[in-house]
Amino acid sequence: MANSDIFTRKDIEKPNIEFYSNDKISGADGWQTVEAQSSNYEILLSIAERIEPQQRILDVGCGSGHLYRSLDARAGIDYVGIDIRSDGIKSLKTEFKDQKNRFLDHTLDSYIDKEKPPIFDYVFASGTYNIKIDDNDMQEYLEDQINKLWGLAQIGVAFNCTSIYAYSQNDLIQYYHPVSVFSHCMTKCDRVALLHDYDISEFTIYMYR
Repeated sequence: MANSDIFTRKDIEKPNIEFYSNDKISGADGWQTVEAQSSNYEILLSIAERIEPQQRILDVGCGSGHLYRSLDARAGIDYVGIDIRSDGIKSLKTEFKDQKNRFLDHTLDSYIDKEKPPIFDYVFASGTYNIKIDDNDMQEYLEDQINKLWGLAQIGVAFNCTSIYAYSQNDLIQYYHPVSVFSHCMTKCDRVALLHDYDISEFTIYMYR
């Protein structure tokens, strides 16, 4: 299994900067359209009938803050979003007058190591592991990250990945076999759902306590 040092922050930053340097891509946090971005978040949030006020939410790879806006976290949901795009984090802090330190410049590994976070109710990751870093290690890296996402959640984890069955593929994107990802999740818990029935090139996994 991978350890937390399989990819350094610099390893992760370089391909992300290359990918998001395209204005058309960065505008929807990497999704093909804003509609696709919104649809992905709706699917992720379907892990719960409703996110209740005071519940704790971790958003790994928060991008431009779309999940935060979708949750209307200002209505009482305890939200933390982390991302390695420093400019994006600065913009979110300014936009939302972030006095509670909701938006943090971290990878998942550095967040766990440096912030020593408490357990969250739900952990989300939308498109977080879709940018190709190294073909040979991406499945191992994803499994390591899934273990950490699961370790931070007391109710459930929802994440999506680009599927090897996507019709149109990009050399900068990593494509995963949904059954392989599902099988790994089943080694962590016995309540796992795989959704691959919607008209986007991703699949979604729900993991429940």
